[in-house]
Amino acid sequence: VTPRNGKSVEINAMWYNAVKILEEFSIENNEIEFSKELNIIGSNIKTNFEKIFKKEKDGLKDTESSDKIRPNQLFAISLTYPVINDSKMVLNILNIVESKLVNRYGIKTLAKGENGYTEKYFGNERRRDGSYHQGISWPWLLGLYYNGLKFAEKLRV
Repeated sequence: VTPRNGKSVEINAMWYNAVKILEEFSIENNEIEFSKELNIIGSNIKTNFEKIFKKEKDGLKDTESSDKIRPNQLFAISLTYPVINDSKMVLNILNIVESKLVNRYGIKTLAKGENGYTEKYFGNERRRDGSYHQGISWPWLLGLYYNGLKFAEKLRV
């Protein structure tokens, strides 16, 4: 229902995280050659991630072809292995999320003013289905935001 075409920021951040976890497991299991391969794969993902999703300001792109401001960029700084670890970029992501998406109910799924923004969840089934990711607030996203804040504190040390 939510129109998002192309590579998405959160899927790529989770892919990087999964590769790094597998690398960690391979080291623990003394699979050194495999861990080296995974390290190279992780480095390539990270390099390409930054080329595709990094913006000059306003956080990360939502997809390779969309600059819409969404909370999905939080996945890049809130997982066990954040794909973005440049402190300036981490703060940039947190600032844009805080200024455009955080409210007292949770985090909006799309910034106000973006094309397709819907503030309220109401109406018939079609109308409601179309609003899930178009601006309504989701409390569970606060966990990603919190993890991002903790990661930013760690980088400042």
